[in-house]
Amino acid sequence: MDLSFHKNFRPTPSRRATIVAQRFRVPSDASQWIDFKERAFKVLLIVAPLFVFIAIIAWDWLPFTRPEPAQALSPEVQQLYAMDEEDLRAKVWPTSAEDIEADQPQFGGKPIGDLVKVDFGRCGTGSRFTCVVDGDTLWYKGDRIRIADIDAPEVSNPQCARELNLGEQATARMIALLNAGPISLQTTDTEYDRYGRRLLKVTRGGKSLGAILVREGLAERWGGPRIDWCSR
Repeated sequence: MDLSFHKNFRPTPSRRATIVAQRFRVPSDASQWIDFKERAFKVLLIVAPLFVFIAIIAWDWLPFTRPEPAQALSPEVQQLYAMDEEDLRAKVWPTSAEDIEADQPQFGGKPIGDLVKVDFGRCGTGSRFTCVVDGDTLWYKGDRIRIADIDAPEVSNPQCARELNLGEQATARMIALLNAGPISLQTTDTEYDRYGRRLLKVTRGGKSLGAILVREGLAERWGGPRIDWCSR
């Protein structure tokens, strides 16, 4: 019996060479391209943040990012910057109490009827033009006016919560009275108070709007007995 058939199979030399060649074959062009892209992506992950960091640091040093030197301000502009709000308004919008009075129809040298008719709102924290600050202070066309014949509770610096509450009521009531119809703004013997506000009486049909607040307990008559709003 021929036992050569049961001997261990050994590949022929040519087949052995083929197996070794497959094991240690050189990568193809496609695999080389994939490997290159992977390496390039890793390098990009490292280089890109470094480039961005350098660009941010160097941005301020680039000539086109530097601001132009500020030009010297003229003396007139410097004077405007140095003014407070009241002086600036008086210069830019020079409306006087006499101008307001002159706008009203005259008969025999005295105003007749009521001319001023605008919608007054509550003054905010921004620019003020025509609005009401509190029960005795308002703005009319950029002119700050102190109602001359009354003193209302404070809303900006109240002494207690009761005074603030009454001040808010007086402010709302004055807004309603001003918007109820045309009014007159009448000059007094003193044009300005110590804060630079124009002193004017606000009337309708010859009757003071401030007197209405006094009757309703929301203001006191100017020059009369002082009221302690906190204990009233």
